[in-house]
This record gives sequence, structure tokens and C-alpha cells, in this order.
Amino acid sequence: MAVAGVVASDLARASETARVVADALHVPLVYVDPALRERSFGCFEGLTREECEERHAEAWRLWVTERRPPPDAEDTARVAARMTTAIAEVAERVAYEGAAAVVVTHGGAIRAFVHAATGTLPAPFANGEVCRIRWDGRAFAVLGHSEP
Repeated sequence: MAVAGVVASDLARASETARVVADALHVPLVYVDPALRERSFGCFEGLTREECEERHAEAWRLWVTERRPPPDAEDTARVAARMTTAIAEVAERVAYEGAAAVVVTHGGAIRAFVHAATGTLPAPFANGEVCRIRWDGRAFAVLGHSEP
């Protein structure tokens, strides 16, 4: 299938990867979208695991033992909702019959989206993993994914 263009999260790693992909496919990087960003992790944002444990011990304990997000973190439902809206917009603005769009985003964000679309939480995605999705104008179908 042909590719019409690439859309990416506005965060550096994803937008840089999207430029490489677009160049390799000889298609445009159509736009970057903050709605495709990774989940915000509140007080854990930008910290290593060790720093989280040291600076926010109780919040870290609750995250590790109960998967309770830290203060000010974006909840999974919100991530899934913004990703669903953003990916539907890509499908409508960029893809067309016979030509797909490539979305470069982040593992946690796409995982939340797949969970919302299918009702099943997938295993964490590897860097560079490809997830194939179909949009029919009403609903998404996840067609599968493959590791790089």
C-alpha cells in the first residue's frame, strides 16, 4: 500500500524519527501534533526510576505496587481519548483510498489507544514497532503489530 504522508508527536524523538521515515518513503511530514504525545507522568516526568523513588517515595511505591499514577499524571482514559481523536483526524486529513498515513508516536500513548479501540491491553510496544490500524469513519480496527 502507498503512503500519503507522515504525522508525528511534537516531542523531539518522535518528530525526528518521523522526518527520517518521511524522507525514506519520499513523502511529506504533513504535520506534528501535540495530541500524539506520550502520557504525562506528573511528578515523575523526566526522572529516572531511581530519582522517582528517591524524590517521591510514596507515589513511587503506589505506582509500583498498585499501578496508581502519581500526582498530576494524565490518566489512561484521557490519553486514549486524545489519541483516538488525533488518529481519526490523521485518517481523515492525510490518508485516502489506497494510501495510508504513518503516525509516529509513543509506546504508552499508542498502547492506551489500542486498549480503548479493542478492549484488550496489549503488551508494551518496543521502540520502532509498527501497529497497523484501519479507520472506517466510525470505528478503528487494529489489524496487528510487528516488532522492528
